[in-house]
Amino acid sequence: MAGWNVLNMRIWIGALLIPVGIGAFLMARDDPSEGSSAQGIRISEETTAVTEPLKENGLPDYLQVINNHRGEGVTAETNAFIPLWQVLGRFSRVENEAFDLELAKTLGVEAPERGTETFIPSSFLINEAIDARIEGSAKNHDELREEMDEQFASALKEPWKSETHPVPLLWIGANEKALESVHAAVNRPHYYRPLILVDDGEPESMLLISSLLPDVQQMRDLARLQVTRAYWHAGEGRLDQAVEDLLDTHRLARHLARSGSTLIELLVGIALDNMANQAEAKLLELPGYHAQAIGKLHKTLDELGPVSSLSHLAEILDRGERYMGLDAVIALSSGQISIDYVSGMSGSDSGQNGSGSALQTVLQSAIDWNQALMVLNEYYDLLVEATQQADPAQRELKFKEIEERIENSRSAVTGLSGILLQTLGGRAARGRTMGQILAALLLPANQAVVSATENSIRNHQLILTGCALKEYQARTGGYPIELKDLGEQFADQPEFAYVSQQNGQEFLLYHFGRNGVDDGGQTHDDNPGGQTDDMRIRTAGYQMKSEAGQAE
Repeated sequence: MAGWNVLNMRIWIGALLIPVGIGAFLMARDDPSEGSSAQGIRISEETTAVTEPLKENGLPDYLQVINNHRGEGVTAETNAFIPLWQVLGRFSRVENEAFDLELAKTLGVEAPERGTETFIPSSFLINEAIDARIEGSAKNHDELREEMDEQFASALKEPWKSETHPVPLLWIGANEKALESVHAAVNRPHYYRPLILVDDGEPESMLLISSLLPDVQQMRDLARLQVTRAYWHAGEGRLDQAVEDLLDTHRLARHLARSGSTLIELLVGIALDNMANQAEAKLLELPGYHAQAIGKLHKTLDELGPVSSLSHLAEILDRGERYMGLDAVIALSSGQISIDYVSGMSGSDSGQNGSGSALQTVLQSAIDWNQALMVLNEYYDLLVEATQQADPAQRELKFKEIEERIENSRSAVTGLSGILLQTLGGRAARGRTMGQILAALLLPANQAVVSATENSIRNHQLILTGCALKEYQARTGGYPIELKDLGEQFADQPEFAYVSQQNGQEFLLYHFGRNGVDDGGQTHDDNPGGQTDDMRIRTAGYQMKSEAGQAE
């Protein structure tokens, strides 16, 4: 199905199980009368996880379950998504009128008319600016494009002034009305963006994994606009207004990350939040103490809390990703989708050896799909349990155990004893084997998402600590020797480092980044192409060891 959807943006675990297990399954034909169809799926917590509501064919309506949960207690007046959707207009949509109508119907509103949007993406504005300048310019289209891209990139990295970045300034001016609407929207208490399926004639279009999410991508551009304007305000001394824009970005990020049921929405929300955190780190490096701006930033961020948490990630796995996996397996059991399609979800290609279609013929008559569903649920249970582990060492151990279990299953499938078991063991044994194969294909790369979530929590704490340091300096005339001097809540911060210089007049504060390594406060920008990824705040006069070495 064309469009920006869950499937083509999801992170998958690569696996090679389908091709190697095909021979054994082809050997294991049972009498067709023993076959299992989609209607033969047993509805229970152990198999389908969901027992109601059911669709007309008697199978779980996972889409309704997810949307009921996401929309609980939300009204059109309290839903932040509706005005955001209206602001984005056609830029948030696929060229599919049925999608627009179904989304509006589910939300209980009228679909915005095309052409009524107020947001103008940066790409549209750049193209217009190039067209306006190319005639009579000594530079060609590509040179002008590179020049404007550089302006936008630097405007998103540090404070700037109107005269240095004319094109980003033009973008901000063109979107004043949109930014006003976004401010009002993100301050609404709820965010309900239902998942939408539109039947386009292709069987996979009605799978949860095919849910269209075009607006999620455009939320990135909205956040870039907010942060770009914040840097402009900061560059011209309007710190209070800069903080207002960044707090709106944090609110947008939390709506996305906390209200969705997919890893895509969570990861985009985390990315938006990190953009605002990076900007705030720059603002806290500015000289002087800007009491009103820093006080509001500290208080509001403390109230908002981190953009996400491991418990919320576990809920997404339990009530979102699990349902997508089960939905795909049920569709496979009925022949709605092929084994090639499921294999393609993980980047594998079972059809490359020509045996995928042959396996598809056997699947419906040779396997107890209830067993396959139970195995897949067992893996999701393990994944949720591992994610909920508070101790990082225990969590890593749990993830390793899951990986080893999948690897052991792969070895069992490909070995001689595994082939015999599949041949002689009957439909139940083969169902469990298929469950092992599908678990390897369908389980997300959760450790990467856990790492992103933990890093976002550290970024949040970094900004709170930076605010507290500036406030401490305003009270005492200098920065503390140790973070514990700020208060008990700052005393124990693993993977953080703090150093003061010049008798407490300068400081460096940083955390170790996603790689978990103390890089001495060096960021990606300090070492392009390298592995350093600390995130830091430092005062203007602080001299880092790396810089001291370069000076020598």
